[in-house]
Formats: sequence, C-alpha cells, structure tokens
Amino acid sequence: MENNYWDFKDLIVTTRQEKEKLLAYEIWMFRETCAQITANCSSNQFEINLLLESLSVHTRLLLDFFYNDLFYKFGGGKDRLNKNDIIAQDFLSNNSWIGERPKLTQTLRDAREKANKQLAHLSTWRIKIESDGKKSWEWAKIHEDMEKVIAKFESLK
Repeated sequence: MENNYWDFKDLIVTTRQEKEKLLAYEIWMFRETCAQITANCSSNQFEINLLLESLSVHTRLLLDFFYNDLFYKFGGGKDRLNKNDIIAQDFLSNNSWIGERPKLTQTLRDAREKANKQLAHLSTWRIKIESDGKKSWEWAKIHEDMEKVIAKFESLK
C-alpha cells in the first residue's frame, strides 16, 4: 500500500446492504465467540486467550456502534468520531436509537474499558488488572447484556 493510504479523509461511499452485512458479521462473531467460550472445556491457555480476545474486540466494536455518543466527545455538530464510522443511528430513519436503546450497563461499560486497557494498548494496566484480581472476563453477563441491546436494535430496524 502507498504510504498515504491510511491518511484518506473523504467519506467512503457504501450501500446500506454493505453496512448491514458488516454489522451482521460483527454480531455473528460476538455470538459465536460466546458460544465457543461456553462450549470450550479446553485447558489450552492459547485457545482460551484467543476466545477472550475475540470477545473483547467484538464487544468493544459493538459498544462503539450502539453507544458511540457516550464514549466520544463530539464537537461542531458531529455525531460520530470519524465520518466513516458506522453507527446504530445510520440504520434508523427517525434517528430514535439514543432514546430507545437500553441503558448502558456497568458490565458493558467495564468490558469496553477493560478491552481498552488490557488489549488495545500495551500498558501497565495489564499488570494492575492482574494484580487486582480482575483479569477474568464476565463473559456470560457481557453476552446477556449485549443480547438485550442487539434485540432492541433489531426490533427498531
């Protein structure tokens, strides 16, 4: 790729169908990861780590999709961090998602912060999380809370 490929700032034109396909993939990956965690009785730490890292990535991505306004401070009338970000409001004709969506639970808020601190950056937070006994993921509760958000979104689409 050219050196300036990632500097592209214009709006990338896509169809609703392309956006829906991408969202469906993310929801599928979230659900499949949760199912694999449930079914996985492996003592192989590498496999367990893969599943937990997948959980954190897809949880964070979906939370940014559903609750972008809570995590990013927008200015100048912007409704998203980057004009090429896909957000829940893109799918609703009356832009009612913010008023209709379930309240962000503490479990989901914590999962997003944990993904930021533990996986998105190599930081001393990893050491603190482990020494404070907070390394494990509440994946069953994350799954339960996220499914409520997904169901509400799908009922409004």
